[in-house]
Amino acid sequence: MRGWIEVALEEGIPIPEPAPNEDYSGKFVVRLPRSLHRQLAETAEREGVSLNQFINVALAQSVGHASALAYPITKQTSQFAVKEKKLKFAAKKKMIG
Repeated sequence: MRGWIEVALEEGIPIPEPAPNEDYSGKFVVRLPRSLHRQLAETAEREGVSLNQFINVALAQSVGHASALAYPITKQTSQFAVKEKKLKFAAKKKMIG
């Protein structure tokens, strides 16, 4: 970012003022399909985090925001996930013969 500002100043490109934080409450409503809501909630549960925290981190990661590093979502291997993988493996193995 600093490199862009230096180049902009040298080239006479206007640099916009940052938007004040008080314009944003930190809350917004998102409408999404029930199936996506369920999938997000189940994934958050498997990760051992709240749905809010999961969505926060996912959104921060999608825009490259530094807060994504504050609460990283790690792929924790829960007992449920291990069982699910074993079942999928067994099913594939059975199909192969």
